[in-house]
Amino acid sequence: MIELLTTYTLVEILVFIFIILAALKEGWSLIDFFRNKAKKKYEEETCEDKRMEEIFNRLDSFEKNVKEAWQKEQDLYNEFVEFKKECTNHFEATNAKLEMLTQSDKDSIKSWIVEKHHHFMKLGWVDDFNMDAIES
Repeated sequence: MIELLTTYTLVEILVFIFIILAALKEGWSLIDFFRNKAKKKYEEETCEDKRMEEIFNRLDSFEKNVKEAWQKEQDLYNEFVEFKKECTNHFEATNAKLEMLTQSDKDSIKSWIVEKHHHFMKLGWVDDFNMDAIES
Protein backbone atom coordinates (compact mmCIF):
# COMPACT_ATOMS: atom_id res chain seq x y z
CA MET A 1 0.00 0.00 0.00
CA ILE A 2 2.86 2.36 0.82
CA GLU A 3 4.40 1.51 -2.49
CA LEU A 4 1.12 2.49 -4.18
CA LEU A 5 1.12 5.85 -2.41
CA THR A 6 4.75 6.50 -3.33
CA THR A 7 4.26 5.57 -6.99
CA TYR A 8 1.00 7.47 -7.56
CA THR A 9 -0.28 10.72 -6.19
CA LEU A 10 -3.55 11.00 -4.35
CA VAL A 11 -5.18 12.72 -7.33
CA GLU A 12 -4.06 9.94 -9.67
CA ILE A 13 -5.46 7.31 -7.31
CA LEU A 14 -8.76 9.20 -7.02
CA VAL A 15 -8.94 9.57 -10.83
CA PHE A 16 -8.18 5.85 -11.18
CA ILE A 17 -10.94 4.97 -8.66
CA PHE A 18 -13.31 7.38 -10.43
CA ILE A 19 -12.54 5.73 -13.80
CA ILE A 20 -13.11 2.26 -12.33
CA LEU A 21 -16.41 3.40 -10.76
CA ALA A 22 -17.48 5.07 -14.02
CA ALA A 23 -16.60 1.87 -15.94
CA LEU A 24 -18.63 -0.18 -13.43
CA LYS A 25 -21.54 2.23 -13.75
CA GLU A 26 -21.41 2.12 -17.56
CA GLY A 27 -21.04 -1.65 -17.48
CA TRP A 28 -24.12 -1.84 -15.28
CA SER A 29 -25.95 0.55 -17.66
CA LEU A 30 -24.95 -1.70 -20.58
CA ILE A 31 -26.31 -4.73 -18.75
CA ASP A 32 -29.57 -2.83 -18.03
CA PHE A 33 -29.75 -1.78 -21.69
CA PHE A 34 -29.46 -5.35 -22.95
CA ARG A 35 -31.81 -6.61 -20.24
CA ASN A 36 -34.43 -3.98 -21.23
CA LYS A 37 -33.98 -4.86 -24.91
CA ALA A 38 -34.48 -8.55 -24.14
CA LYS A 39 -37.43 -7.77 -21.88
CA LYS A 40 -39.03 -5.58 -24.57
CA LYS A 41 -38.46 -8.27 -27.21
CA TYR A 42 -39.94 -10.90 -24.89
CA GLU A 43 -42.92 -8.65 -24.15
CA GLU A 44 -43.45 -8.09 -27.90
CA GLU A 45 -43.34 -11.84 -28.48
CA THR A 46 -45.68 -12.37 -25.55
CA CYS A 47 -47.99 -9.64 -26.86
CA GLU A 48 -47.89 -11.19 -30.34
CA ASP A 49 -48.61 -14.61 -28.83
CA LYS A 50 -51.56 -13.12 -26.95
CA ARG A 51 -52.86 -11.53 -30.16
CA MET A 52 -52.49 -14.82 -32.02
CA GLU A 53 -54.27 -16.65 -29.20
CA GLU A 54 -57.06 -14.06 -29.30
CA ILE A 55 -57.36 -14.47 -33.08
CA PHE A 56 -57.52 -18.26 -32.72
CA ASN A 57 -60.15 -17.90 -30.00
CA ARG A 58 -62.18 -15.63 -32.26
CA LEU A 59 -61.83 -18.11 -35.12
CA ASP A 60 -62.98 -20.93 -32.84
CA SER A 61 -65.93 -18.82 -31.74
CA PHE A 62 -66.72 -17.97 -35.37
CA GLU A 63 -66.52 -21.64 -36.34
CA LYS A 64 -68.85 -22.53 -33.47
CA ASN A 65 -71.32 -19.82 -34.57
CA VAL A 66 -71.17 -21.05 -38.16
CA LYS A 67 -71.84 -24.63 -37.04
CA GLU A 68 -74.78 -23.46 -34.91
CA ALA A 69 -76.17 -21.43 -37.81
CA TRP A 70 -75.72 -24.42 -40.14
CA GLN A 71 -77.57 -26.66 -37.66
CA LYS A 72 -80.38 -24.11 -37.36
CA GLU A 73 -80.57 -23.90 -41.15
CA GLN A 74 -80.77 -27.70 -41.36
CA ASP A 75 -83.51 -27.74 -38.72
CA LEU A 76 -85.46 -25.05 -40.58
CA TYR A 77 -85.01 -26.94 -43.84
CA ASN A 78 -86.32 -30.14 -42.24
CA GLU A 79 -89.29 -28.24 -40.79
CA PHE A 80 -89.91 -26.74 -44.24
CA VAL A 81 -89.84 -30.19 -45.86
CA GLU A 82 -92.33 -31.49 -43.30
CA PHE A 83 -94.56 -28.43 -43.81
CA LYS A 84 -94.36 -28.91 -47.58
CA LYS A 85 -95.41 -32.57 -47.18
CA GLU A 86 -98.33 -31.56 -44.98
CA CYS A 87 -99.39 -28.87 -47.47
CA THR A 88 -99.07 -31.29 -50.38
CA ASN A 89 -101.19 -33.88 -48.59
CA HIS A 90 -103.76 -31.23 -47.67
CA PHE A 91 -103.92 -29.89 -51.25
CA GLU A 92 -104.18 -33.40 -52.69
CA ALA A 93 -107.09 -34.15 -50.35
CA THR A 94 -108.70 -30.81 -51.22
CA ASN A 95 -108.20 -31.43 -54.94
CA ALA A 96 -109.78 -34.87 -54.59
CA LYS A 97 -112.77 -33.33 -52.84
CA LEU A 98 -113.01 -30.58 -55.47
CA GLU A 99 -112.82 -33.18 -58.23
CA MET A 100 -115.61 -35.12 -56.55
CA LEU A 101 -117.70 -31.96 -56.18
CA THR A 102 -117.01 -30.97 -59.79
CA GLN A 103 -118.05 -34.40 -61.01
CA SER A 104 -121.14 -34.21 -58.82
CA ASP A 105 -122.00 -30.78 -60.29
CA LYS A 106 -121.49 -32.11 -63.83
CA ASP A 107 -123.79 -35.03 -63.09
CA SER A 108 -126.40 -32.66 -61.63
CA ILE A 109 -126.16 -30.39 -64.69
CA LYS A 110 -126.48 -33.36 -67.04
CA SER A 111 -129.51 -34.51 -65.10
CA TRP A 112 -131.06 -31.04 -65.29
CA ILE A 113 -130.37 -30.81 -69.03
CA VAL A 114 -131.94 -34.23 -69.63
CA GLU A 115 -134.93 -33.23 -67.49
CA LYS A 116 -135.32 -29.96 -69.43
CA HIS A 117 -134.90 -31.84 -72.73
CA HIS A 118 -137.78 -34.19 -71.85
CA HIS A 119 -139.89 -31.28 -70.62
CA PHE A 120 -139.39 -29.20 -73.77
CA MET A 121 -139.81 -32.23 -76.04
CA LYS A 122 -143.28 -32.67 -74.50
CA LEU A 123 -144.01 -28.97 -75.04
CA GLY A 124 -142.55 -28.99 -78.52
CA TRP A 125 -140.73 -25.71 -78.20
CA VAL A 126 -137.96 -24.04 -76.08
CA ASP A 127 -138.00 -20.43 -74.92
CA ASP A 128 -134.90 -18.24 -75.38
CA PHE A 129 -134.03 -17.99 -71.68
CA ASN A 130 -134.00 -21.77 -71.15
CA MET A 131 -132.12 -22.32 -74.42
CA ASP A 132 -129.36 -19.91 -73.25
CA ALA A 133 -129.25 -21.64 -69.85
CA ILE A 134 -128.96 -25.08 -71.44
CA GLU A 135 -126.24 -23.91 -73.85
CA SER A 136 -124.18 -22.38 -71.06
